[in-house]
Amino acid sequence: MNSRNKHNKQLSREDVIHYISTNDERIKHTIERKSSLDDFEHDALEGWSQHPHALTHLKKSDARFKVKSNTFLATTIIGGLIIVAVSLILWNLSDSSTPIAATSKKLSLTVEQSDLVIPENIDTMESLPSPELIKPKAIQKEFKQKIATPETRKLTQNNNESDIKVSDLPLIKIDQVQQPAIHLSNTAKEIYVSDLKLIDYRQYRNRPIVETKTFILSGLPADQENAERSTTETEMSTLEIPYYDYIKKTQAQFAKENYKGALTRYLTILETYPDDLNALFYSGLCYYNLKQYSSATNQFYQCTLGQFNNFNEEAEWYLAKSYSALGETGKASAIYELILSKNGYYAQQAKKLIAK
Repeated sequence: MNSRNKHNKQLSREDVIHYISTNDERIKHTIERKSSLDDFEHDALEGWSQHPHALTHLKKSDARFKVKSNTFLATTIIGGLIIVAVSLILWNLSDSSTPIAATSKKLSLTVEQSDLVIPENIDTMESLPSPELIKPKAIQKEFKQKIATPETRKLTQNNNESDIKVSDLPLIKIDQVQQPAIHLSNTAKEIYVSDLKLIDYRQYRNRPIVETKTFILSGLPADQENAERSTTETEMSTLEIPYYDYIKKTQAQFAKENYKGALTRYLTILETYPDDLNALFYSGLCYYNLKQYSSATNQFYQCTLGQFNNFNEEAEWYLAKSYSALGETGKASAIYELILSKNGYYAQQAKKLIAK
């Protein structure tokens, strides 16, 4: 693949529109050569040329999500690849032994909004330099070391898929950020996804779901499109996804160090379950890695007030680190003293920081 920096050429909206609308083969050839500098753009151009009508839906998306001109290329590429994917799916289905009558209905592909669009207030956040990040591998290592005791191993056994019907957990309202609460709470059943600890809320909520926005792309199978010309339709919809499926995908994003994408999804969970300790703890880590220390302290503090204590020890430690990053050394030191007094996993690390 040729270097984009060397040629300094990218497809623009005008290139795509011109390519679709012109019959001049010389112009088409010039634009095709431009797209050939990048395999990603070449596939996108192919997708738009096969479904030129879809460009009108992209204009609607531009207005809805306030897409800036310098981000159009990314939107175009994603849209083109999605359309290519839909086309392949429809082509494969039309090539199967399924009778045409059975495939005459429109087929659709659903894509979560968070996979394509990051809210602007999150997208503009800056990440910490790599050495200062709280990386997933470090968290995974801590969890593995902490589950070495027999008492903890009992909590990590895999749970079956059935839901136990009990009331949702009570909501927690926080007036202000302060030192972690000292109180007794229960330890919930745990599971591990991407080697990251989670409370298994299927045990404590009746049919837990997460409500999210999705793009729905629909169209006819390839053979049906030839028989009766149809357009690929794009629309927004609200979808309820089982909590476990949603958190599993979110943990995978976090494990890949996609902090902005993961944070977007954790905040979506908190819209449905404001007291969700999984989302509170990991969103706190995302906020920390994105230099949003004040928001991180809020999330970690709320963890210490939860009905379950599964994240208390970690939340106290990272709450102290967040206060330290804010320059509030008094609050940080007080929490380090508390951690030392409990003589838990982070006690020795706290002792070293206190001694400084």
